Amino acid sequence: MLKLLRTVLGILFFLFLLFVFIDFSNYISPGIIGFATGLQFIPSLLSFSTTVSIASTGFILILIITILFGRIYCSVICPLGVFQDIVFRIRRFFTKRIKFTYSRPFTKTRYLLVFLTFVPLLFSNLFIVTLLDPFSLFGRFSANIFRFFYFQINNLLNELFKSFDYYTLYHVDFKTTCIVALTYSIVFIIVFTVLSYVRGRLYCNMICPVGTFLGLLSKYALFKFNINHTLCTNCGACESVCKSECINPADRTIDMTRCVVCYNCISSCSLSGIKYTISSVNKVSKTNQIDQEPDEGRRGVLSLLASAVIGLTGFQGCQSSSEKPGKRTGFNPVAEQPPISPPGSLSNSRFTGLCTACHLCVTHCPSQVLKPSINEYGWTGIMQPKMDYHSSFCNYECVICSEICPTGAILPITKNQKARIQLGKVRFIRRSCIVWAEGTECGACSEHCPTKAVYMVPFRGNLYIPEVNPDICVGCGACEYACPTVPFKAIYIETNVIHQTAKLPEKSTKSDEADLKGDFPF
Repeated sequence: MLKLLRTVLGILFFLFLLFVFIDFSNYISPGIIGFATGLQFIPSLLSFSTTVSIASTGFILILIITILFGRIYCSVICPLGVFQDIVFRIRRFFTKRIKFTYSRPFTKTRYLLVFLTFVPLLFSNLFIVTLLDPFSLFGRFSANIFRFFYFQINNLLNELFKSFDYYTLYHVDFKTTCIVALTYSIVFIIVFTVLSYVRGRLYCNMICPVGTFLGLLSKYALFKFNINHTLCTNCGACESVCKSECINPADRTIDMTRCVVCYNCISSCSLSGIKYTISSVNKVSKTNQIDQEPDEGRRGVLSLLASAVIGLTGFQGCQSSSEKPGKRTGFNPVAEQPPISPPGSLSNSRFTGLCTACHLCVTHCPSQVLKPSINEYGWTGIMQPKMDYHSSFCNYECVICSEICPTGAILPITKNQKARIQLGKVRFIRRSCIVWAEGTECGACSEHCPTKAVYMVPFRGNLYIPEVNPDICVGCGACEYACPTVPFKAIYIETNVIHQTAKLPEKSTKSDEADLKGDFPF
């Protein structure tokens, strides 16, 4: 019954989070999404560091569950852990005889990765977290791979249903990825799938910092697996089904730091020689090889910590260059710009210090203006979302990204608050405008500006040309997205690295002076 319950709950969590990442219609309310993501360890921990509230205490609940029952998080709540079980289940269709064997723990590697993951958090450096956090990893390959196929299936069904005059579905373009995020996701999912197919939960017990950290607590859990030495015949049945490779039949011991509480060992034992019961912490015998190994590993880890601390200093220094813009070239280039972080993030430095690049905001952005970065924030901020005004613009009244961010990198804001948040200021290059260069009517930027920070003024004859008021601009990027000039825009948003407050628009603006006739061509 325990195994069945674990399997059902794990599948439900996995399918729900998968749908959360691939859904483009925002069918699920942010409150429900927040409950599920609030149970993810690292996002909840980061959220608690910025907003001390009940909604951000999910990691405390995970710690309590682990101390009581072991690594239930890894087998039920973590979507990446459940994904490994699914890969393993698929393997059983091709190979009936599956046998795992006990392997020694990679103790030095495990503890070093935990150190390199959690210590930099104190300095707001999330590079290792971004690469190894299981929730963020699952989010990225769901957003960049599974979501892509979900879009294609939706578009194919849309074309099919249209032939029957059925218009429930609609065509959706997929434009929120970048080559680095896509390549990383493809390479990772291939390597991860092969690793899970061959070695089960090896990632959880060698690389994953969350799994290793919870494993330390699991060693002292109230409920443990115990092998009855009287009933055990050393048949090896439990060892052969242990995906964590943590059961040593020779010593009749189970390494609880690596056990993910899947209950496979209980169902495999025909003599009921393994029980999951309350167990006191017994003294470890000198012959217990499993418990000796971590002690040896800790001595080895100590020799690596000093060099790691030295490396962290330079590692943190990389973040200081995250706001340096990249070089652009072309005809009439705009001023070099740092990336623009989402509304509610307050500043670029704060955003990069809390974002784990899970891409949840990317997948739920209705206008798809959020896009994974490459090195715009610096290499320590790789794949963290940025505003891409060449792809789209930020809807003036949309606050979805602030409602669903699991780490607090984007704080919750209201629509009224967003109307005053200034992500950047509008800048206009007159010589690049087609009204100036080609003598052609245009006004796309003014037409799309929600605050009328861009308005039209008389130019030559019957022509009107844009003029800007940066003080009331909120930096939504609608003008930049609508501008038809290529390769660079005649109007663009100059980044506020630290978000400012825009002035309120005047009741009557200069745009009223422009009596334009006819429709704009854009």
